[in-house]
Amino acid sequence: MRIFLTASFLFLGLAFYELSGGADFEAEVRPERSRAAIIDVTRDSADLPDSFASSTVLVSFDQIQVAEVAEPTPVPEVIFDIKTVAGAGVNMRTGPGTSYGISARLDRGTEVEVLETLSNGWAHLRVIETGRVGWMAARFLDANDA
Repeated sequence: MRIFLTASFLFLGLAFYELSGGADFEAEVRPERSRAAIIDVTRDSADLPDSFASSTVLVSFDQIQVAEVAEPTPVPEVIFDIKTVAGAGVNMRTGPGTSYGISARLDRGTEVEVLETLSNGWAHLRVIETGRVGWMAARFLDANDA
């Protein structure tokens, strides 16, 4: 029985050796990959040096590279045309003309944002306090001194 087991193991070993490529077998060599992480550094404390104020850092096993980030494009400043209602109980309408319905009555001093002014003297506006949008004759609006 012992001879049978030994012969079986030798046969299985030889079969495995031949199936795996035998003497022609070459181990696959994979290119080494470096592990790296990209860290976005923002300046939250005085402990960071000025060079890290706006940088992206690539951290690898044996090296650190600092790549400068381009300055963000500035957002254009939005200027609102804020005016106040000059008359007492001025009608705000659903359209640019007296033929349109009244949507609200605005008191003197109510602040509005002028969205557009038409050549016929009507202003499209939004009431600052309520957000309601409508139309009013532009002659009833004064510049806001605030």
